[in-house]
Amino acid sequence: MTTPLKGDDFYEDNSANEFVLELRSFEEIFDAEHELQEKILYIRLVSALGRFEDGEIAIIENENCINDKAWTKGFYKNVVRAKERIEQTYGQENLFFTEFEMGMIHGKLLALRWIIGKGWDVLDIEYGHRQMAK
Repeated sequence: MTTPLKGDDFYEDNSANEFVLELRSFEEIFDAEHELQEKILYIRLVSALGRFEDGEIAIIENENCINDKAWTKGFYKNVVRAKERIEQTYGQENLFFTEFEMGMIHGKLLALRWIIGKGWDVLDIEYGHRQMAK
């Protein structure tokens, strides 16, 4: 869909100088949202796995008690699988960012979510622990 932007504020003779704005499709917007969300998820997974390796997260048997200090073996496997899937999709070399770049990624995600009707301040990553392994 193209929308011509015209106005005397920009040009004296609009017939010769027409600016055309190409709007992105919803599919492109949703794809971009998904990619940004996965990149944020990846950084969170790497951080969590680092805490696990440092002994800050214990393995437990009770599935109902999973939290930021205790995981089941199945949850741990899902975290590792999700990390590996994201690495295969984007390449590990493309998944580490400076603090500035992470700020840009979060800002882009917020803007895209606002465009599709979600809350302006929603930075939730929409993955449950059972969905990560997909």
